[in-house]
Amino acid sequence: MQKIGEIYAIRTPDLVYIGSALGSSLSRWSSHLRLLKAGKHHCSTLQRSFMNDPTCLTFQILEMKIEQHDLPDRERFWTRKLNGVNALPGRFVRQEKNELIAERIKAGMTYREISGELGVSLGKVAKVKTQFGL
Repeated sequence: MQKIGEIYAIRTPDLVYIGSALGSSLSRWSSHLRLLKAGKHHCSTLQRSFMNDPTCLTFQILEMKIEQHDLPDRERFWTRKLNGVNALPGRFVRQEKNELIAERIKAGMTYREISGELGVSLGKVAKVKTQFGL
């Protein structure tokens, strides 16, 4: 059985932090609060906002009943839609680059052309081709 999750936002006057959680995002909210109160949150901008004004945070569930395999895509959608931030932006950057590589493979570009245009290795192009089943 597929696990179900949620997408949530933590808002401050300075930013919108987007996150996802399997099950209820309320337990994830509690975890964020614990880290913020301890001064150990992984998002430094969120931590600074909290330290300046602990009452400035609001929590909002953006989307519910999302299958686990769809969570990264939905999290990326909301991050873009709300011009938000996420603690792991590199994951999205890598995914976007992989999608660009796949588009160019589908368009018939050679590995060398893709490598030169996007600044990735030939091995990376081959890996994406395999990952996307192209």
